[in-house]
Amino acid sequence: MIKLPAIFALAVFSILLFGCTQTSPDNTPKGSYFEIVREGKALGDLGSKEYLLTGEGLLLRKIKVEFSGRPPLPTDISIWRIPKENAVPLMLQVRGETKSVFEECDNCATYHLFYGDSTGIKVFEAPEYKTPKFITDLPGRMEDIIKTAAREETFFASMVYSKRGIIYDYHIFGDGTVIYEEFGYSPATMANAKVQRMNTGQFFTTIPDAFFEEKDSGNGCNRDGFDYGYVEIAKGEKTNFIFTCGNGQNPSDLVFNQLMNLVEK
Repeated sequence: MIKLPAIFALAVFSILLFGCTQTSPDNTPKGSYFEIVREGKALGDLGSKEYLLTGEGLLLRKIKVEFSGRPPLPTDISIWRIPKENAVPLMLQVRGETKSVFEECDNCATYHLFYGDSTGIKVFEAPEYKTPKFITDLPGRMEDIIKTAAREETFFASMVYSKRGIIYDYHIFGDGTVIYEEFGYSPATMANAKVQRMNTGQFFTTIPDAFFEEKDSGNGCNRDGFDYGYVEIAKGEKTNFIFTCGNGQNPSDLVFNQLMNLVEK
């Protein structure tokens, strides 16, 4: 991760960018979501725990346990549904202003919080010991919510790619929900985010079984204009993560290009 100068980052990237406000009947902005990610030692030096919740009550949990020098364990991906009224208080709390703290700490867990709605975006990043309690409490609150949430069938795709230094990140769900995020050189530089609706059902029915059996070739990205790319798919109990830019004929290349066609329509 490329770190920006602290003063510049605090001045520019840790603010809410407001446009014309559109609100729901409960006075929460439309198209709201947040994503909380904890990266840290408790899950291995490269592990992470991620939760994404939309204002409509769609909840994603991703747990990755990984240690350097060892093969990573399969990512645990699950999708849940909670009543919208239970999601609203969390949206309103997360939407509040919180300042990032950009400090190097090789032995610390790090928190990333991304929030977006029809009025703008918010980014928070800090080592765990500098993170406000209401943020460090969010993973535990998500786990408490999951205890009484309705489990959804797992159809989820993550596609991330970088073109000329701009990172494009898509979270794609089987119910048609798509979370789009756009970054500069690091997560602290989120420039855009929105919740969209797309016809995603057909994509999940066409994923070949061979994709879930494919091993990462490590060939890198040889597509003009692309810096790197990857896809991560969960379909039922099957999951796989492959680096690709769609410039070959492997199952992952075909899946990457299917997703590109889907989001670019």
